[in-house]
Amino acid sequence: MLAAYEDESAFWLYTRALVAFRESGEDEQAAALIKDAWPANEHVPAILAGTKPPVISDDDYITVGGPDEATYYVTECGSAWHRTPSAVAWLTNLAATLTPKRRTGATMH
Repeated sequence: MLAAYEDESAFWLYTRALVAFRESGEDEQAAALIKDAWPANEHVPAILAGTKPPVISDDDYITVGGPDEATYYVTECGSAWHRTPSAVAWLTNLAATLTPKRRTGATMH
């Protein structure tokens, strides 16, 4: 069902990866989905794992691709990641192999 949703936001990209991991484990499809999600927001894995502090927006705007967007995602979806055995470790290990790719941060309200 999520595969039919064509959204390029970090929210949906990371959630699709989590669903794939829950369904199939550490397979190529789940890894490919993380590689798709990474450029949308590379801060999600570290904030989810607690190795980077959360960043709250001061002005009620969220920076697309920024740590405040990642914090929002973790606030909304982090519990699903943490309730899935090995998911956070898998995500952070995979993210450690990816090259940072900065997107121009647009702001959403």
